[in-house]
Amino acid sequence: MALSTNWRVLSGISGSIDRYASQKDGDDLNAGTAQATPKENITDFLSISVGLRIVIRSSYYNQGDFVHQQKTKEIIADGNTVLDGGGGLINGFISSSGNLDIRTILRNIYILDYSNFSNGSRAILEKCTIKNCNFSKADSDSTDLTIDYLSIIKSVFINSSVSVRGIDTSFLFTGYSRVYNRCIFINSSFIIHKLYFGGVVNITNSFFDKDSNISEGTNPTKTWANLNLTNCAFNLEGLNGTTILSDAIFDITLDGDATTITAEYPENELFSGTVTLDGIVVTFTNCMWVTDPLFVDQANELFYLQATSPLFNNRNIIGKYGQGQLIDATHPQFNPLNVGVVLTDINVVGGNFELDTTGGNQVGSIVGSTDVTHAIDLGGLTTINEEVLFSMAGFNFFNGEWVDRLNYLSGSNDEVRLTYQIQLYDEVLNDWGGTYEFEINHNMTVDGSARGNGNVDIDFANEAPIQVRRFRFANITLRSNGV
Repeated sequence: MALSTNWRVLSGISGSIDRYASQKDGDDLNAGTAQATPKENITDFLSISVGLRIVIRSSYYNQGDFVHQQKTKEIIADGNTVLDGGGGLINGFISSSGNLDIRTILRNIYILDYSNFSNGSRAILEKCTIKNCNFSKADSDSTDLTIDYLSIIKSVFINSSVSVRGIDTSFLFTGYSRVYNRCIFINSSFIIHKLYFGGVVNITNSFFDKDSNISEGTNPTKTWANLNLTNCAFNLEGLNGTTILSDAIFDITLDGDATTITAEYPENELFSGTVTLDGIVVTFTNCMWVTDPLFVDQANELFYLQATSPLFNNRNIIGKYGQGQLIDATHPQFNPLNVGVVLTDINVVGGNFELDTTGGNQVGSIVGSTDVTHAIDLGGLTTINEEVLFSMAGFNFFNGEWVDRLNYLSGSNDEVRLTYQIQLYDEVLNDWGGTYEFEINHNMTVDGSARGNGNVDIDFANEAPIQVRRFRFANITLRSNGV
């Protein structure tokens, strides 16, 4: 099959070697040393005893156990990617020489159903979603040193647990400070391992829902000193609230206050102060409690923020994402009664688009209205950066990948990046302007030649966010075969 050689290449680890895998277009007979000749799976790469950066193509990987040895493995997703453990484990062995400088680095990946992440893994998670995973380890003995999250950045935990250690300079690695920043915890546990010498854990700009908790390990021979929570939000619904160590958020009274946090400070307003819980000094700085974070659609894991969400926090955003609009089949942009709307072999069921497969049909398309009054309107000229993202409901982006390139040609252009096309409205000429192709679930960026990030020829080294007030969807193509 033909493959684009223009992959989304991110900066890797100094001195690492790149390898490529594609579940859809790769072949395990390939060496995987070049973008044009990827392997199908990543398993062969994991046993290589040198540091690797493994770039995996957008797809659904039924990986099972993820076991690697001796050297750092950095796994980067090139597009929307799921790594499904099926109950397996992620394991990085410490070498016989006692080398602790082994890292598992996962970026931009949806990680599903892993039972453990252990044995020598110095882990870094960036822009990942972790669902139904146990990334924690009991610290009843010294084995708690065999798992250490050096940083967790812009990641979402759903029905999962994760273990960290406090700052201890004897175990710091050059270039990797321990950072736990802009994460979202849904029915999940953030477990802090104790240390022989004490330690500090800093969590910033993160959200914990009513069913999540921050807890400590159980080894009585170890201690840690402080927990610092800065620009964090804690959820309270009725008698359920985020638990911090031994107390629910609504039971905590800060030093010097007469009543509990939820009685002393109004909802959605910032509070600061300290309290000692289970012998640990907890410092809150510019935190808040909320009954509703106003995510776009939490049930469907769309954790973008509605325009009035308290998590904007005066633009010091709490959580992984910025503002988002939920755009589904009910939007006027797609109403067949409006000018320019064309739905070809598409049924609308509630807010969802469904392909009409009558007679064996496998492809359908959606064209949005050309009436500017039905455009997606941001209210003013806006740079589409992290703070304004768009969530499109009604599609399965991960398992099946129904939305695909407009110019897909089997056997000659099997590019698998998931894309859609939009047309910008020129506010000066008062007319529709250029059309661009963008990758789903990524910012709207173009390069110096005005190619959108869904274009296989984009120069990723020179991409920048677009500026626009109004736009329409020029084309969305649905396919039954998920190519």
